[in-house]
Amino acid sequence: MVMAEIGGHLAHQLPNLHNHTQGGLQPSLVMNHHLELDCHGHDVIKKQRLSLCVGCGGQIHDQYILRVAPDLEWHAACLKCQECRQFLDESCTCFVRDGKTYCKRDYVRLFGTKCDKCGSSFSKNDFVMRAKTKIFHIECFRCSACARQLLPGDEFALRDGGILYCKEDHDVLEKSSQSSLTSSSIESNNNNSSNNN
Repeated sequence: MVMAEIGGHLAHQLPNLHNHTQGGLQPSLVMNHHLELDCHGHDVIKKQRLSLCVGCGGQIHDQYILRVAPDLEWHAACLKCQECRQFLDESCTCFVRDGKTYCKRDYVRLFGTKCDKCGSSFSKNDFVMRAKTKIFHIECFRCSACARQLLPGDEFALRDGGILYCKEDHDVLEKSSQSSLTSSSIESNNNNSSNNN
């Protein structure tokens, strides 16, 4: 059980969601410098190593390469979101996690911070309320017993793995649990004394 007071600001703005990624990356279309044209306009492969596509593992013979971050290069036809299979190009942001690429919508849905009450993701403009390691939409920051919205300055408790209660309902629960503990120990003492006879 944690008793705390919401202090200070009305709410906190959500922090950067991309802790476990290489961040939101903008694929860039770059010239394949391992190719050059002969006098007839045909591609000639230079003697240097060709770029390898991260998606399919094949050599990139295309004139243009999609580059995500400094060291990840793709065929334009291979750079897709792992979830929805949408093609990702230089006009959109993509995210890389554990070697897989995602469009922004799927990345936020799968890996973004979610409200501990309703389970929905937060948008970048959402304001949130925090209680220890729990994070809530402002409208979800309510007592689990009476459903009253908790406001800055209200006392609250997190019980039983993070269930949110207003101070009043927490006090009622505390009294009832102490009362049941006392009843159990009295019952237990009565059983012990009758066993001794």
